[in-house]
Amino acid sequence: MTHYTRPELLLAALLVVIVLAAIAEVIPRTPQVRAKAMLTERERAARGIIKRILSHARVHVQVSMGALLQPKAGFGRKEAMRTRTRFFQKIVDVVLGDRAFGASSRWSSWTIAAMMPCAIGSVTR
Repeated sequence: MTHYTRPELLLAALLVVIVLAAIAEVIPRTPQVRAKAMLTERERAARGIIKRILSHARVHVQVSMGALLQPKAGFGRKEAMRTRTRFFQKIVDVVLGDRAFGASSRWSSWTIAAMMPCAIGSVTR
């Protein structure tokens, strides 16, 4: 029995495999995520209670501290970033503000009455 070897076919097959592997790495994959509710049932209930009790205030829930605070001026860039990383991804459960709160697009002009980083999920009836 005679075996024929065709090195050019082997090389072509190897090249096709390499190209397909490279393409597979470049093509973005669909993330495996699903939407979830912004607030749990208890958080919605607690927000409703707070809104009824403090009808004169605006109630915002699940607010990033990075949206509310910024490092003071005068720091170097490195120190400002170090300070910012301590709080910018932390979430405040409830932020209360006066009625003008949110009317401006600039956070610095808002009057914040209270920030409550509490565990609303632990509130019982």
